[in-house]
Amino acid sequence: MSDHWFLERLVGARSSALEAGAEEAVILLDQLIADRRSLPPTMRDFERFDRAVRLTATALSAQCLVADQYSSMDGFWSDAADQEKGLSSRTFWDTYEHGRRRQFEQALAAAYGAADAVLVNSGMAGVYAALVSATEHGRRILRLPARRYFETHDLIENVPFGQQAADPSLGTVGFLEPITNAPTLDVNDPTDLGPDVDRFVVDNSLFSHAFSYADVSAWLCGQSVLVVESLAKYLSGLVSGGVVYGDRDAVEAVRTFARRTGQLLQGAALAYLSPIDIQLARKRVRSHVVGAAEFAAHIDRTAWKVMEPDPNLLEKSGVPAQLRTGSLLFLRPADTETDCAAIVDRWIVATANLDQPVRIQAGFGWPWTTTRSYGVDRLNQPDGPRYIRISVGAIDATHAKQQALALNRVSGWAGPR
Repeated sequence: MSDHWFLERLVGARSSALEAGAEEAVILLDQLIADRRSLPPTMRDFERFDRAVRLTATALSAQCLVADQYSSMDGFWSDAADQEKGLSSRTFWDTYEHGRRRQFEQALAAAYGAADAVLVNSGMAGVYAALVSATEHGRRILRLPARRYFETHDLIENVPFGQQAADPSLGTVGFLEPITNAPTLDVNDPTDLGPDVDRFVVDNSLFSHAFSYADVSAWLCGQSVLVVESLAKYLSGLVSGGVVYGDRDAVEAVRTFARRTGQLLQGAALAYLSPIDIQLARKRVRSHVVGAAEFAAHIDRTAWKVMEPDPNLLEKSGVPAQLRTGSLLFLRPADTETDCAAIVDRWIVATANLDQPVRIQAGFGWPWTTTRSYGVDRLNQPDGPRYIRISVGAIDATHAKQQALALNRVSGWAGPR
């Protein structure tokens, strides 16, 4: 990861801390800025940055009310109108309208190159709200690939989108991930869902800015699309949340449904978001992808198979080949009897003294490198194989190589030095 990227993040976070009156955070960020002017960030730096964000969020949360107070009804209605436009950072009722939320949504829409965006309580809340809105509460047919992320599978199989039977005359909605977040790495071709699909919902959490909104739209031949991402991936690992972005009318339908069902992201969570992280997300995602490629280049291919999407299917589907798997690496052991959990445990110990140690942590897109093992367990597909999933952090090439070579050593091979 470039020093410039991290320094920009520190300077931007300092401005937010200063505005929030978080004096301790300002002091901590000043120390970080002084320490990191010429050195790549370490795990300790990422942790210190998160502490500064928490201190800033605490200061902001202390000022939050579920409903702000007003001295007159004219003031109430004037501020309510400003909140809807993002001209006020206050709220007349948190789960209905919040000016700060609108400000972040405008910043997100601009960053993604979309007309509008809406923030909700989680990535899965975003998927659900987008599917309900796109299918018009189940009145449109929903079509999707055979395999999908396990939480999405659970949602679609068990939670209804409406009480009415679908009407084929209204059109068809397609839902997909460009590449499935699973070791099979299924490449999902939009044309496989049929020529009658005229609306799409795309879960782009795996790639975010690496597969831009303009490119997603072009991939779908300009059809109407709502894109969903998890905030906890590349924007903030300190709060759950989801963002849905796309055309203004389509996003407004999602916002209306989310408002009616109490799913809009609350003010206390908004306190953990930072304008600078929204502005820098594209650079950050790129650094994750570069780090993952460097890591993969040093993996012992006699001990591990690096799972990758089928290049022929990538070409057929139009999914850009350079996407690879974002920050993620899926490693299957050459020996199917390998105890992946034991190797992960040894790897954690082996990297403990590095500037960038590896952590066991669910999810992906953390600024540091994380991992966990999978097998036949309740957090895997029913037919799930044994494998290790690694989320390579926003780290420089030297640290990525160090982590990969440490994995090789605990797997039984030291590799080139």
